[in-house]
Amino acid sequence: KLIEKSGLKENEGIFNFLEDINKTTVIIKKSSLVISNDSIMGHIAAAVGTKVIGIFGPTSWENTGPFTDKKEIICKRPREIEPYRHGSKGITAEQAASLSKIEVNEVYKIVDKILK
Repeated sequence: KLIEKSGLKENEGIFNFLEDINKTTVIIKKSSLVISNDSIMGHIAAAVGTKVIGIFGPTSWENTGPFTDKKEIICKRPREIEPYRHGSKGITAEQAASLSKIEVNEVYKIVDKILK
């Protein structure tokens, strides 16, 4: 559904975003929306003013999420489970499980809402 909505053809026009950060930034700036996990792509989108859906599992989106008003955050980690802290020994099973609770249809609904 996402490929269809984007107008891209499956397995075409896809490149390694980390190979060329300048090209990546230009593409993100020209995009209507970026869907990103807890990574640099969400931060680049925020920096250039592109709407972003941030998908977070074990980490705290409140502390490490994209800093923009143009964001939607999806996080299923229950509040009673402490978030992973960068530099900690490892992610607990409970923290890791929170990411698998996010469903594709949930992301798609937000994409549809934003792009309408």
